[in-house]
Amino acid sequence: MTFQEQLFSVFLGSILAFLFGILLFLITYWLVNKNVKNSYKKLLKREFEFNISLLETWLSDFADVIVKISNDDRNVYHYFKYADFQVYFLRKAFEFGIVYALLKKDEGISKLIDMLNFFSSSSEQFVNQEIKLWKNNGIDKKTITDKMQFDKSKINEYLKFLKDFSKDI
Repeated sequence: MTFQEQLFSVFLGSILAFLFGILLFLITYWLVNKNVKNSYKKLLKREFEFNISLLETWLSDFADVIVKISNDDRNVYHYFKYADFQVYFLRKAFEFGIVYALLKKDEGISKLIDMLNFFSSSSEQFVNQEIKLWKNNGIDKKTITDKMQFDKSKINEYLKFLKDFSKDI
């Protein structure tokens, strides 16, 4: 074997080994990424199940509060803790692009963003402060009833959205 042939075979072997290394890296990266996305989908679905259960409880609590308000019963001891609404895996799903792949339409993404904004600490403080004001005769029955009906309708809307979205996961 001549020097040129040896040089060519070493060079070709090195190039093929380098290309194989890159190919192996890409396949490994793709498999790991696929497993992470599948894992996040499962965890997102579980998070949605928790949130659906939470929203159903809040709907019942809002109905109870509305009945008490309409009966002028000031013994309302409900505290709506919107901070309990879980969003960790939802945020991760946004980060990995899973949400965009599952929600094909912009309206769904907008609804999801609205939902995340609704279940914030400021909304939590506002609704609970309104109840407290009503209990202390700070606001009238119609105002508090309208606020409670509004929050109940939003929760009902988000509950339906989460149930529909959960089916697509």
